[in-house]
Amino acid sequence: MRQKAAMKKNRFLLFCLICGTLFFPVACTLSEPLAEDYYAGVSKIGGGNPPSVPVVTFTAATLRFDFSASIDPESGSEVGTYYIYIYNGVPDSYYGVRDIARTISPPDARTFYYVGQQSGTHTAVVTGYDGYRESAVTNQNKIVFSFP
Repeated sequence: MRQKAAMKKNRFLLFCLICGTLFFPVACTLSEPLAEDYYAGVSKIGGGNPPSVPVVTFTAATLRFDFSASIDPESGSEVGTYYIYIYNGVPDSYYGVRDIARTISPPDARTFYYVGQQSGTHTAVVTGYDGYRESAVTNQNKIVFSFP
């Protein structure tokens, strides 16, 4: 009986020693401070620079939105996904996943129609997404419209 208890204790100590040996270097690495220039520039950011801002036009009579291509600066080609955000009113912050009304992927037409609530003020935003980063929200890709 004492031998089994001693063996269990030895196994536990061996297990703790092995785990401590393996995880100690990882714990030390995680607590090291970042280099001063870590966030300087875009080389450490996945995707580098964000895509260009698509230019959105709105036809109020038909509630139709059209937008230009958003270009990924690293590849020089059109982004693979466009996010269409629709907000009730004018939001304080953008890019909420819950606010994505739909996505459009090329070669689909870069156009859509508003089919939501037809009263009050609404905001539509179109951003390009290159797989890593999303284009900025500016007055070029944000349309605020109201119903009487």
